Amino acid sequence: MKKNALRAVRRTKKKRARPAEPGAAQARANGRRAKRPSSRTLLEYLDWRGDLTFSADPPNEVDSLIFCWLAYLDLDCAARPWQQALPLPEAAEWYKTSGAAARFDQRRRSYSAVALLQKAAQCARFQNVRVWGFTRRTDGERAEQFAAVSFGVMPGLAYTAFRGTDNTLLGWREDFNMSFMEEVPAQRDAAGYLRRIAGEFAGSLQVGGHSKGGNLAVYAAVRQEPAVRARIQAVFNNDGPGFRAEMLTDPGYVELLPRIRTVVPQSSVIGMLLEHSEEYTVVKSDAIWAVQHDAMSWQVLGGRFVRLQSVTPNSQLTDRSLKKWLEDKDPKSRALFVDTLFTVVNSTGAKTVSELTEKGMRSALAMLRSVKGLDRETRRQVFYMLKSLLRIGLSMWAEQSSIPLSSRIARMAAEKKSGENRPRAEE
Repeated sequence: MKKNALRAVRRTKKKRARPAEPGAAQARANGRRAKRPSSRTLLEYLDWRGDLTFSADPPNEVDSLIFCWLAYLDLDCAARPWQQALPLPEAAEWYKTSGAAARFDQRRRSYSAVALLQKAAQCARFQNVRVWGFTRRTDGERAEQFAAVSFGVMPGLAYTAFRGTDNTLLGWREDFNMSFMEEVPAQRDAAGYLRRIAGEFAGSLQVGGHSKGGNLAVYAAVRQEPAVRARIQAVFNNDGPGFRAEMLTDPGYVELLPRIRTVVPQSSVIGMLLEHSEEYTVVKSDAIWAVQHDAMSWQVLGGRFVRLQSVTPNSQLTDRSLKKWLEDKDPKSRALFVDTLFTVVNSTGAKTVSELTEKGMRSALAMLRSVKGLDRETRRQVFYMLKSLLRIGLSMWAEQSSIPLSSRIARMAAEKKSGENRPRAEE
């Protein structure tokens, strides 16, 4: 009996001492092939592929998203020209020791971006990346929220990343303004920024962004001179909104269309807004509904995202409802709606979405008082537009619900099984 107990103890010790499953680099060092996970996120991608330099394995769509996510950080140390570009590991060390991380508030997606920066800086893949050109601008009078940064990826190739919407109400106001303005301030600044970067860096360019940053990336590329557009290898729009219909016939947009890479998660809302001409790739997210906009939830396999055949029926429904509603409203009506909406929201005194929700009932009461203070005609028009949006949504829902239940179940089952089906847009 004592012998059996001793054997059990030895087995337990051996089990506890078993090392964690190594990544690709460690597995190759051990002379064996690592077990390949079914899918992973951006951080796990760096664990698995971080030992492959860009010269050994060229930049891919996942690397593009990493650069876009790093644009959510205030890399003030990189506010310098290309000739003085800072190695990424030094930028990561600066961010850690300068107090920038401690000063971070909830205005940006920096929590996950900080972890991504530190891990990327330790990988051979990003060791030689250089950072420069960081800039940010907020202007309450112009309703502008803008930031961008550039990366020297490898000899002859640079990547410019535009920041998406942060948590400020100012940033959200600018997003809404895109529905009726030909050009918002951030778009104008994005075009000027890319023009400056192209003047400093003589090689090929890739441009991208997440959320509003994706829209800025496309807009900035389109607004360049033909000689600069010819140097742009690809433009990555990661779940960012489209444009007003007039933009889709712009000669620069038509020229760049084959090089625009648009990616949306299966329940996309933001990425389906406004108009798109380009094909888009649907990627799998492990989050639910609108939270899928957080690209840290997007699933990665090898050097690409896990593909799905199409967005979900709910995403399609939301897309059709909003497009129909916008079609029925002229720019003047849209402007009135947006102005009134943010007049009401700003009456709370909140500067960020977080502050707005934290105040809870106080915010609700302040907005109610503001609505009551609107003149009768404005209130009538805004309520009419809200009712029309609700009516269109219910109509679309009723139309979708008329599809036989068996057909809907079969379609949902097919989408669930699709896993890594062929994308709508090839790389």
